[in-house]
Amino acid sequence: MPWLIFAFASALMSAVSDTLCKKASQHTDSWTVTWVRFGYSSLFLLPLLAFVEIPNLDQVFWLATAALLPLELTAASLSMRALQMSPLSLTIPYLAFTPLFLLLVPALILGERLSMHGMLGVICIVAGAYLLNLQTNNHLNSNGPRWLAPLRAIARENGSRLMLMAAMLYSLTSTLGKVAVKHSSPLFFASFYYPLAGLCLFPIAAMKSDRRLRFAATQVRLFLLIGMAVALTVICHFMALNQAEVAYMISIKRTSMIFATILGWLFFREKNLRQRLLGCGVMLAGVILISST
Repeated sequence: MPWLIFAFASALMSAVSDTLCKKASQHTDSWTVTWVRFGYSSLFLLPLLAFVEIPNLDQVFWLATAALLPLELTAASLSMRALQMSPLSLTIPYLAFTPLFLLLVPALILGERLSMHGMLGVICIVAGAYLLNLQTNNHLNSNGPRWLAPLRAIARENGSRLMLMAAMLYSLTSTLGKVAVKHSSPLFFASFYYPLAGLCLFPIAAMKSDRRLRFAATQVRLFLLIGMAVALTVICHFMALNQAEVAYMISIKRTSMIFATILGWLFFREKNLRQRLLGCGVMLAGVILISST
């Protein structure tokens, strides 16, 4: 299945870009880093328009793109606000729920139906990603089991609720992205949509950024590496999305958390690698189930 190769490539490059963004975030604010992902990747994506055949763009394409942009920017805004308001351990695990929402959203919009093996695979990847993201912070052990801490946080943490909303929006953007790809082409949409989103995000990030994006003009080598990794992620993402069910593709892409765990251990000497092996194992079981469909 060629889509699996693209999905895993997207997962790997997503982990690389996240690792590079973590390095960049040590020196600047999250809004600048968010815009760098869009802005610097555009340097690699826009030139593709000179070599990609421009498809006939129908009304469905423009409607899907018009719906995508505000949802994408809203999801990015919610994610940033969530990370600013609450600890990582009470926010990041909620991104694992996006594939769970995708069990329903593509069925309603695209009419996609999953096999029982495929659904179990998606659920395994969601559970594994959730376990993988749990941290061993002491404050998570104070009231009840640590693995329930992010779920209990919904009642008291605004950041947790915002990240859950962002996860829901990402299920919509993934589905609408497939609609747009089906009414254009993967390479065209990758080279067109991300630069457009970066252009729309620029004034928002400029207002929200602590340094008014001035830092985006420094550390050019690092930001170019981020841009290249994001560009490859986006291209592989839409190539896979064009060939597979949305829930399957996004679930496989969530294995980026496994790659990120390894990269974090290698480059940032992050601890708790052994504790995270359970989550990795559950995710890999989900991959096997999806691959067997």
